[in-house]
Amino acid sequence: MKRLVKCGTVPSNPRGGYSYQRYVQHSSSVPFNFLRITVDGRHDTRRVLAGIRNYYVASGSGCFTVEGEDYEVIAGDLITIQPGETYSYQGKMELLEFNIDTGDGIAHEDVG
Repeated sequence: MKRLVKCGTVPSNPRGGYSYQRYVQHSSSVPFNFLRITVDGRHDTRRVLAGIRNYYVASGSGCFTVEGEDYEVIAGDLITIQPGETYSYQGKMELLEFNIDTGDGIAHEDVG
């Protein structure tokens, strides 16, 4: 794993209502991953299959829906999603996503 990852070297991956940059890729020697997400719309519903998913709102605001409950978020908020839970989000915000491998990997599935 690299000690320093320069933002200009990380490619952007557009996905419609959001785009992301993957700074750290989870692997057998790295027990987490780290992404920066630019949201300008909506992210469809997913279910966390493995690992713990964390989103820090770096700027902007929006709404996360976790297990059918809405959570309004603003810059400085942190929201955590556990294995087995479904979630989606929408708004205009910059997110930092940090996923932790709790022993069975990091995985999700699209639900919606």
